[in-house]
Amino acid sequence: MVIDLQQVDWMNSSGLGILIGGLSALRKSGGDLRLASVTEKIEEVLRITKLDRVFDIYGDIDTAVSSYRS
Repeated sequence: MVIDLQQVDWMNSSGLGILIGGLSALRKSGGDLRLASVTEKIEEVLRITKLDRVFDIYGDIDTAVSSYRS
């Protein structure tokens, strides 16, 4: 699954919790979650919380989708 965050300007702990829960659920079922088009503000939140080390982050949707093929 790829989540496009291009239009997300703000995220609190609830939003981060949803992303982590989704990642966990997908990995338990053999899938994965990738983030695409992350805005500067969201990237900063991910960096501060060290979640940038947990999520695979891509510059755009096409690159994120292509990463599943490699």
